[in-house]
Amino acid sequence: MSTYRDLLRQPRVGRLLSAYTVSSVGTAMDEIAIVWAARGLTDRPALAIAFATASFLAPGVLVSLVLGSRLSRVRPTLMVALHGTLMFVALTAAAFMLAAGYDDLATFCALLAIAGILAPSGRSAFRIILRDVTPAEDYYRANSMVSAVAQATFLGGPALAGLLIAAQGPELVLLLDAVSCLVLALAVIGIPNVHRSPGGTDAAPSDLETTNTRDLRIAWLVVIGTTGFYLLYAPMVVSLPLLLSSRFDFSEAQAASALGFAWSALGVGAIIVTLLAGSRHALVRADVAIAIIGLWGVATLVVAASPTFAVLLLGMFIGGVAFAPYASISYTLLQEQLPDGAYRVFNLRLTTAMTGSQPVGLLLAGVVAASLGASTALYGAALGLIVLSGVLWVALTTMGASGRDASPA
Repeated sequence: MSTYRDLLRQPRVGRLLSAYTVSSVGTAMDEIAIVWAARGLTDRPALAIAFATASFLAPGVLVSLVLGSRLSRVRPTLMVALHGTLMFVALTAAAFMLAAGYDDLATFCALLAIAGILAPSGRSAFRIILRDVTPAEDYYRANSMVSAVAQATFLGGPALAGLLIAAQGPELVLLLDAVSCLVLALAVIGIPNVHRSPGGTDAAPSDLETTNTRDLRIAWLVVIGTTGFYLLYAPMVVSLPLLLSSRFDFSEAQAASALGFAWSALGVGAIIVTLLAGSRHALVRADVAIAIIGLWGVATLVVAASPTFAVLLLGMFIGGVAFAPYASISYTLLQEQLPDGAYRVFNLRLTTAMTGSQPVGLLLAGVVAASLGASTALYGAALGLIVLSGVLWVALTTMGASGRDASPA
């Protein structure tokens, strides 16, 4: 089996991960910039944060749901390039809008909607490219490398964003993210024709019909569990900046920096776990994924109840420890258990679930936080996550698949 170094020496994998690293730095910063920019565009910050973030995510989900079968026929490299180009154009426009002092929430949300309109399809296409250029026995290792990059950027990205926002405002961060998206778009265009599995781009109906019933049930469990997980993850995005401003004696600049450091604490926990467990294939189990959902619920509870900023950072660190391997485990379960055609169907479903459940969660969290407070939104999310993990565990055991049975040896 290849080592991480062996994988990086492969030109296509190395190119993908290098560009993805640059893009991930921008993504880690834009989560802070979008929230902070929206917060200053209206006198109702909770709803503004929810609507802005939902605008960034919802259009791509709708496009995937309505046009998913057609978009799946587009070459993966072209889809990633199109997504990156749209992100560059729209985020650049948003940055110049803020720099010019045009503080209109509707226009800002419209530009975010344009930026994210191909997000699920672009991310799904990236995973297909990664799978096609990676040896089958190294799927989990490659997915873990992608997760390690994403989590490593959270070590410095949010904190850097907070410092840049405090010094120059969110427009500079949005512009840097726009450039990082263009880097990934240009990188995939330069990749030669990738390997095509016999199933082709479209899922053959026979793939789904002949796939092992248990494997399909596990795939659906992963998609459904991820939908609920990311739905209940959303309140953290909305409530955390409000909690920092209301519970602790921070100035505006201090609150912006604290928000960045809070998300960086999550990144610290995540990168530690990724480095220690990123190559442990034994983690590729459905029951491990379910346990992660419950542990994130515990982390959310700690943040909601935190009496000091230090305790809040501890809760975010616990969340990072829990969250780090989730995406790698989920994608690898699908890659290893499903034939090519069925994989492409469920890969898009999983990516859409990760992206699509967040807008709904953000809108609900915005309403709850605005009416009942940020702490209430977080307490509700924590309870929901713990209950969800219990329900999924019962479903897994009922279908006759233990955690070890749920993944190949």
